[in-house]
Amino acid sequence: MFCLPEETRCPLIVPLVWLPADNSEAFLMKTRSWILGAVATVTGLVAAQAQVRTIGFNFGTSSGTASATSGSQGNFSVSPFTIGASTQTLTPNPSSATSPIPASNVSGASGGFHYDLAATTGAMAVGTSSYFEVTITPNTGFRVVINDFDFSAFSVTGTTGPTAFTLRSDANADNFATAIGVTIPSTLTQNSWARYDTTFSSSVVGALNTAVKLRLYTTGNSANVASAVANVSIDDVALSVTVPEASDCALYGCAAIVGFTWWRRSKKSVKQA
Repeated sequence: MFCLPEETRCPLIVPLVWLPADNSEAFLMKTRSWILGAVATVTGLVAAQAQVRTIGFNFGTSSGTASATSGSQGNFSVSPFTIGASTQTLTPNPSSATSPIPASNVSGASGGFHYDLAATTGAMAVGTSSYFEVTITPNTGFRVVINDFDFSAFSVTGTTGPTAFTLRSDANADNFATAIGVTIPSTLTQNSWARYDTTFSSSVVGALNTAVKLRLYTTGNSANVASAVANVSIDDVALSVTVPEASDCALYGCAAIVGFTWWRRSKKSVKQA
C-alpha cells in the first residue's frame, strides 16, 4: 500500500495557503485550479491508505490451516483462528471430518476443512462461554477498523447443538462485555450448514497501535457432547478491515485550510470590485 511519509504531508499542501495578495480574477481562477487539484490529491492519498480489505479463511481445501487463506493484509496482520473454553480437545483442528459434512450445501462454499468447537452449556457469559477468536494487529502508526464479519456455520442437532452466536470485541477495553451491534439470526440452523451475512450497526474502531480481538461466542446447547467431538463448526469466514492512519484527519484538515483561504480571497475580491 502507498503511504506518504507523515512529515511531508501538510508541507506539500500548506504552501498553497501563503499565496500573494493578488485578487485579480485570472489569479483567483488559477488558484482555484491549484486548490481543486490539491484537494483531489489529498482525497486520493487518504482513500489509498484506508482501503477496505477482505480477509478470507476457508480453513484449507487439501490440508487444514487456521491462518488466512485470501486477502492482502496491508498495514496490519491477522492471526490464525483459535478457540476458547472448548469442553473437548479437538485434534486435528481444522478438520475435514464428514461429521459435520463440508459446507457443500452453501452457495460458493469451499468445502474441505472446517474449524471446530465443543461449546459449553449455559447462558452467555464472557468467562465461561465457548468462542472462536481472531486478532487483527495494526502496524505502528495505524489503528484497526472492522466493518464486517461473515461466516458459514454448522450446529449439531438436538440438545447438544448451540442455537445462538454473539459477536464481541475488546476494542472498548471492557473485556468483551459489550456485544457488537450486528444482525445474526436468533436461531441457528441445526444439522445443516448455513451462511450468516452479518450487518454492523457501526464499525468496530480500535485504539492507535492496538490490536483488536474478535470473538464469536456460541451458546444455547443444554447438554455437552461426548469426548473429542465438536458440536459447532465455522467455515468460509470473510473479515472486512480498514486500517486508516491517525494522521489521515490531518490531511483533510490541510485541505480544508486551503479551501478556506481561497474562499476568503474570493470574498475579498468581490468586495473590492
